[in-house]
Amino acid sequence: VETESDSPTFSNYSVSPTSVDVSSASATVTITITVADASGIDEGDIPGTYLGLSGSDNIPGSSFTRISGDDKNGTYSSVITIPTDAPPGEYFTCAGYWRDIWGNRAGYCSGTAGWDDDTTVTITND
Repeated sequence: VETESDSPTFSNYSVSPTSVDVSSASATVTITITVADASGIDEGDIPGTYLGLSGSDNIPGSSFTRISGDDKNGTYSSVITIPTDAPPGEYFTCAGYWRDIWGNRAGYCSGTAGWDDDTTVTITND
């Protein structure tokens, strides 16, 4: 098998919901992304996701789980549970760094100018 040097590519990034209120109970956000690579994703090194807010700790999510497709073109999902003590604000989202079987890697984050897209999650906590 011949090696290749192309990093994984991403499409169909979605975050649902994009606004949650955790003032009385925790809430969950689901991030879904399609990851493609000609040689296949290293499924022994699947990243987790997280929400980030400048000046606050990241809110980690679960490791991604493949929900359709295969290791060469699959859709993956991760759930983030947002606790009631999460600071309010507009959080960026990150799907972590993905590697293929040859170690080529690429990351996907959103919510800040110049990043992959502008999807954010607004957390309200009154």
